[in-house]
Amino acid sequence: MSERQSTNVDKQAKICKSILNISSSIRYVGAINKYGRTVTGFIRSGTQPMLGREQAKNEFFVLSTILNISRDSEDHIGRMEHMLVVHKKVKMVLIPSENIAYIVTISGKDDDYMNVIESVKKVITE
Repeated sequence: MSERQSTNVDKQAKICKSILNISSSIRYVGAINKYGRTVTGFIRSGTQPMLGREQAKNEFFVLSTILNISRDSEDHIGRMEHMLVVHKKVKMVLIPSENIAYIVTISGKDDDYMNVIESVKKVITE
């Protein structure tokens, strides 16, 4: 890993940690590259993962693929602000930023998740 890449990962890790502090309903925060590979990620202490490693990897790949395909349409419909996938137990939010995307999972019990998403986007753009 080059020094520049290491600096970027450190910056992304700092952003992820800040996002995790926004709300106790946030279960996981990670940054993924265009291939869906995790660059950095943090699960809230005491939180049990819902997906196994392979399942999470596949989920991140699918989300990054959708993001990459949607970039082809940006000139026509505008840049994606975020993508929200709502499951019964968890909400998954993908927020693109430059050459990576942040994935945030929010407890399915949080009805105020849109305010959490807006707060997350503010942290990413600061």
